[in-house]
Amino acid sequence: MKIPKNRKIWAVSLIVSLVSLAILFRITDFRSIMDRLEAANLYFIGLLLLLYFIAYLCRAVRLWLLIRPLQPVGLWACMRLTLAHQAVFAVAPSGSGDLAFPLLGRMITGTDIRDIIPVLISFRLQDLATLIAFAGFGLVVILDLTASVNPVWILLFFLLSGFILTLFVAGLNRHIRYVLWHIRQKAERIIGAFKNQPGNEDDGRGQPLAGSAPDRKTILLSALMTLLSWIFTGAMVWAAFRAYNMSLDWQLMPYLIAGLNLAGALAFTTIGGLGVTELGLAGLLVAASIPASTAIPLAMVVRPTLLLATILFGLCALGGPFSPDRNTE
Repeated sequence: MKIPKNRKIWAVSLIVSLVSLAILFRITDFRSIMDRLEAANLYFIGLLLLLYFIAYLCRAVRLWLLIRPLQPVGLWACMRLTLAHQAVFAVAPSGSGDLAFPLLGRMITGTDIRDIIPVLISFRLQDLATLIAFAGFGLVVILDLTASVNPVWILLFFLLSGFILTLFVAGLNRHIRYVLWHIRQKAERIIGAFKNQPGNEDDGRGQPLAGSAPDRKTILLSALMTLLSWIFTGAMVWAAFRAYNMSLDWQLMPYLIAGLNLAGALAFTTIGGLGVTELGLAGLLVAASIPASTAIPLAMVVRPTLLLATILFGLCALGGPFSPDRNTE
């Protein structure tokens, strides 16, 4: 019996996730995982949810700033899109979550797919710029190079560097649209030539007009929202560890955020990075001199908690307080 290609992707993703989880359960004590769950602090779980909402509100504002010149849209519609996309990204296999962003954008905000794809590319480049700064600071911490200089100043240096890089990347949004528009025009001509038909005339939609380009204030605010969203994400991860009675030094947060995103990228063949990301988080904690007997149970409860928060907010965005019938634009 021939298995459809999309089902093969899900099957492979499920197998990889199950194997990774089996390895983790094999090398850790199940009782220690249950002890962490039983000792969960509801106050910090509530704080985690609040920080999650604030972090993604910053991302929604960033989305609103860049879509607004292209399409009149409300902030709450952008919030719905941001939360729904993150939930899809968290559960989709093979890193296909970003493929849903243009479709969700058209469904929720009414933005043309040709306009929203450049916005997604711009977002990913902005996030990468900030994560590079976090990774730089994390490397300094892990190599213990903060002895002669106050780590706060080092962090501020990397954050400023990341903000400047993010500012530059945010300004590329119009150029990204311009390049993609010309690629589409060229592709239409090539397809038309193969079919012995003239290429489709462009209707003007998606063309990078000067009026649709974000101004300097929009670019500045977009870069600032990117930086703030990742800072609140770091605070959220800190709260997740505190929820399970583990107090980590704040200096480890940028290191863990950068490492978790790298682990998530390497786990593109799994469903939501399940199994591989937990294994990566445990490795990051061990590299930070935390015993494996503590690191693995923590990874097995902290990362699923973050995943459940993502799914919870995503469901609320699609069918709860942010649903279309409750959201006036």
